Amino acid sequence: MLRVRGLSAWTRWDQFLGDGGRRNIGSILATDSLGPAQIPSFTTVEADIRAASGLSNFRLTAGTVTAPADSRIVTAPLIIEYGVTNRITLGLVVPLVETRTTVVPRLNARGFNTANVGPNPAARNNLAALAANSGVVDSLRHGAALLVANLQQCTANPSGAGCAALLAQQASAQTLVQNSNALANALEILYGTSATHRGQPFVPLRDSPTQVVIDQRIQAIGAQLRGFLGTAVVVNTIFPAQGSAALFELNEAFRDAGRDTLQSTDRTSIGDISFGATLNLLNSFGDTSGTSFFHPQYRLSANGTFRLGTGQPANRNRVFDVATGYGQNGIEGGVAADLRFGKVISGSAIASYTAQLGTVNVSRVPGAGDAIFPLGLPFSGTYSAGNVMQFSVIPRIRLAGYFALTGQYSFVHAGADKYTIGPAPSDTTVPPTTPFGVASQTAQQIGFGFSYSTIVGPNRYPGAIPFEVSYRHLETLVGSGGPVDKAFRDQVELKIYLPTGRRR
Repeated sequence: MLRVRGLSAWTRWDQFLGDGGRRNIGSILATDSLGPAQIPSFTTVEADIRAASGLSNFRLTAGTVTAPADSRIVTAPLIIEYGVTNRITLGLVVPLVETRTTVVPRLNARGFNTANVGPNPAARNNLAALAANSGVVDSLRHGAALLVANLQQCTANPSGAGCAALLAQQASAQTLVQNSNALANALEILYGTSATHRGQPFVPLRDSPTQVVIDQRIQAIGAQLRGFLGTAVVVNTIFPAQGSAALFELNEAFRDAGRDTLQSTDRTSIGDISFGATLNLLNSFGDTSGTSFFHPQYRLSANGTFRLGTGQPANRNRVFDVATGYGQNGIEGGVAADLRFGKVISGSAIASYTAQLGTVNVSRVPGAGDAIFPLGLPFSGTYSAGNVMQFSVIPRIRLAGYFALTGQYSFVHAGADKYTIGPAPSDTTVPPTTPFGVASQTAQQIGFGFSYSTIVGPNRYPGAIPFEVSYRHLETLVGSGGPVDKAFRDQVELKIYLPTGRRR
């Protein structure tokens, strides 16, 4: 007998369960304060703002990141099984898989703005900003240079006009010179003054408390210089950020870290192809005919499958990318038991264990729980998925004729991801947090469905072509470890039985 199975399955999820509680899958990207802990390059920006403002406790935040997301997998495998004997069945599975994640990433969406810095206009070659910043920095240095020249002249000629008063405050004047030059240097490094001094990519927001403090420092030193020199020398104002950052700036940070830009992802490919054999160990069913309906029946089978890593693993540089398969070889062993009590009640129990073989190369080793932050350059390495243990119970109630209702309970445990990490791409790159990838996870699933099968009746050869059509719904209710996908799976399946030998 040749059995051809075709099915379409839709799996979707938008939440994680397990450690960390229930949350949207975009939570791995979301943060209410995008700062140095998430983007290590912000550490230098934060230090430069502290130098310019004199605020040693300043904490930089580029704002709030929100990223609601949902994922789906559509699977359409072709499954061919051939009964070599009444005890041995050979099988081949060739899946076509489409995966997609829809994500709406935002930095500082309306109502979710905690930023105290924004994009630096001078760093984007804003000529007005460069001119204003250059005017402030040059005037501070010019004022300091004039004061140094006056001090030198009065030291050489103490009786000169105004020298007595200046020399009486010589220590204060020298301190002012140092402060003026230090502030000028800090402002030039932070804000930028020319094509060769573009400044940092982020500076304090206009009218923010930090920018107010910086403006006050400039005005205070300008007032002190005017007091010593008798004329105003600092007349311009520094050019701050005009608004908070948005998705463009966040994508720039991702590109700088070697990642793809934040966007919805999709891929379509052949999944992992598998082939194997099933051995019928015990069987009191015989065939579907006769009076055996009135006595309990049982069947026990063992299965062995080899999986080829023909699917595509997820791209670790693309956030929320979903694989179309493991992409690595594996072997699966399992047993299945069927019981039937009369014409109405029957059920199956299935247990399996999948062992992953070998590894696949990855361009980026992720942080713990597939964490995205801190956003550093990629460490390459190798990956192997954890081994999987699964147990399912499927009760069936035959309502009438060929029609039956089914239930399902599944317990699934997957081992932790296994990564090896390569050398650091640079001395300044922050390594991903350990343990790398997803921790071991356990999920419990509940489902229901129905089937219409022409092979459950007393006629061994019902109709010209025996067939079965079924629908199943399965969802994850409880998860631990992980994170665990809060998944919903719907499946429609058609089985067609084709006799290939003489009917006896």
